[in-house]
Amino acid sequence: YALAPINSEGIFWISASSRLAPPLLFAALACLYTAKKRLLPAAIFTFVSVWFYEQAAALSLAAVTVFALLGRQKNGTAFAAESIAAAVFAFLVLGAYYIIFGKSGNNGHRLTVVPPAELWSHNLEFIKNAAEMCGGVQLKLIFRGTLRGMRMIMSERRYIWLIALVALCAWVFDLSARVGFKAAAIRTKLICGTLLAAAPAVPFWVSENLWLNFRNAVPSLLGAALILDAVLPLLFRSLTPAVWVSAVLVFMLVSVSETCDYATTARRDMELALKICEKVPSAEADGTDLITYSTDAPLYFPQNSPYHDHIASMRTSEWGISGIIRALSGNHSVTVEKSE
Repeated sequence: YALAPINSEGIFWISASSRLAPPLLFAALACLYTAKKRLLPAAIFTFVSVWFYEQAAALSLAAVTVFALLGRQKNGTAFAAESIAAAVFAFLVLGAYYIIFGKSGNNGHRLTVVPPAELWSHNLEFIKNAAEMCGGVQLKLIFRGTLRGMRMIMSERRYIWLIALVALCAWVFDLSARVGFKAAAIRTKLICGTLLAAAPAVPFWVSENLWLNFRNAVPSLLGAALILDAVLPLLFRSLTPAVWVSAVLVFMLVSVSETCDYATTARRDMELALKICEKVPSAEADGTDLITYSTDAPLYFPQNSPYHDHIASMRTSEWGISGIIRALSGNHSVTVEKSE
């Protein structure tokens, strides 16, 4: 789950990681305190977790519900009901906020609800887009990323990466072999995994926004991992540890190439940004906040599997390039546009 290459966008792209990492942390803390039968901190962390990202809010509600229901025999039905009620309350407060303020701001378009008559065709389109992103796009990412990652390690002689990778694989193999396989947990894993995988997709079922990206898969990966954790041992039995190790090996090689591609894009964006910043003093002297620039640099540099916003240059959005210029120059009112 943590090492899947589709996570890279949610980790390296600051606009995504700042909205995904914190709510996942708070949701995990909410689940932890739910399992420990401590209602107040669980309710607080649940409430905090829903305010970062719509998908993370849905995951938090589903995760707390799962933990409350799984622990109802140990903690009591009353505590489970209170935990779920606290999560639902947080979700309802978020819903009220969206109803009142949701249409304002840069992300107001994400909260436009699909008319009931169009829900069927809308969700068919969503399924098509999700299948494309999680199917052919990911296969290309994994195949090309594995080859490019190995070439990068060998060509740049970063053997310490290779040693670390072998050590990680050995640890995963040992851990997987010692944990073993519990047949009794299959049904629980499948039910909980399906719920946790489907819940973060719910916002797309009703919102007109169908612009899917790798980062949108991150909240659903936990559920997908639980499903695989139940299914793979049935398919591979004693070979399951070897399957997990193979996945770790491939995933980490892809991550090497993804990391290098993000670093290359960031470095070239910074070079351009520093050149644009040279124009800020003259613009301030002229009494204008508008700066124009021209460049022949591509919006997407060579990468494993180009898809929508994945490893895109800051120049794909005006707010992106204006943001970095404001941060570097200290002028928070400057606006940047590309000249025709």
